[in-house]
Amino acid sequence: MGDEDMWTQRPARSQRGFALIFSLFIMVLLLITTLLLLQNAQGTAANTRANELKNGALNAAEAGANKAMDALDGSLAATGPGSGTLANGYKYSYTIYPNLSNGPQRTYTDPQLGSIVVPSAMAAIVSVGTGPVLERPVTVEEIIQAPVNFNLGSDAILANVDISGHWNHKIGIEESSPGANDANIHANRNVTADVGFLHGTATASGTTDSLNGSPGGVNTSQQFVPLGQFPALIQYMQNHASVTVNGGSLASSYTCPAYVAGVLGRVIFYNGSLHPSGQAKTTFTGDCILVINGDYDQTGQASMAFQASQHSIMLVNGNASYAGNAATSALLWSKGDITLDGNANITGAVVAGGSVSFGGGGSGGGFEYDRSFLNFQVNIPSKIKTAAYAEY
Repeated sequence: MGDEDMWTQRPARSQRGFALIFSLFIMVLLLITTLLLLQNAQGTAANTRANELKNGALNAAEAGANKAMDALDGSLAATGPGSGTLANGYKYSYTIYPNLSNGPQRTYTDPQLGSIVVPSAMAAIVSVGTGPVLERPVTVEEIIQAPVNFNLGSDAILANVDISGHWNHKIGIEESSPGANDANIHANRNVTADVGFLHGTATASGTTDSLNGSPGGVNTSQQFVPLGQFPALIQYMQNHASVTVNGGSLASSYTCPAYVAGVLGRVIFYNGSLHPSGQAKTTFTGDCILVINGDYDQTGQASMAFQASQHSIMLVNGNASYAGNAATSALLWSKGDITLDGNANITGAVVAGGSVSFGGGGSGGGFEYDRSFLNFQVNIPSKIKTAAYAEY
């Protein structure tokens, strides 16, 4: 009996041992889980702190960029550098790389990427933000665009690309008055045109000038054409339009205030492409600005008659073709190409964001320069704005 009692007790001791081992195993699992949760919490806290530091430095860098833009709003001649400290202790420093003149694009040394290309009439801002104890810095770079400021200079016809085409020997580019010899033309690429006469000087920034055989006719400096600012110019005109026409025809006449230096005249905004033909004629009295928000194609005997010496402007947000009786005494300015028909009588000045071409071959017509557009200035009030942005 004693042996049997001892035999029956042994399983109980084995069960207690197994329970102890199982309990220890569970405790180890709980400990490992706790350690993993603690490690994860520490990692989350570290990531949160890193994001806070990065966002703080980014906010500081953007504050520096805003300060630089404020400086340029005050004066386009501002170059920096500048620095400051925010209320939370984060710091910024900025540098302005200007190219706000009418010259070609410029390249500057970039502290992060090696080089930065700044287009004409723009500037670059590099702003660096850091934390209170010099944590990892954040850099913000912006290409900013200046307000539209455009001086026509002494050019009667200015093309951002080429001047080409043909007029016969009876049709040419006429000076503003006998002997003035002031009907100057310029192409930022090449002049390949053939006209009956040119009472002025032709220059080209490229290697070909068919209207000037002298060495000074080619490889000249490019003239500024505010192509990049054209959308802002159109938007400004639309916002300040006195009259808006949504399709259909223009009225037969519009009366505008007399020209006052530095002040824009009345704006007639045509929202769409316009194709006057037949006997269609619109007369403008005073200092008028006609905006065509699309292409313009004038044929037949149609005409746009602007009062002489009033500094009126005809802006075309596209390509423009002047035939018929054309236009008189206005700055004809298009975003794209301009075609001048030899049968038409065109007076004023011409600026094309694309090319200017001569076409047609009648016995009359041609172009005559209006000297009142000499050094004509177009200023569109606005603030500096961002054209491109990057952060790293």
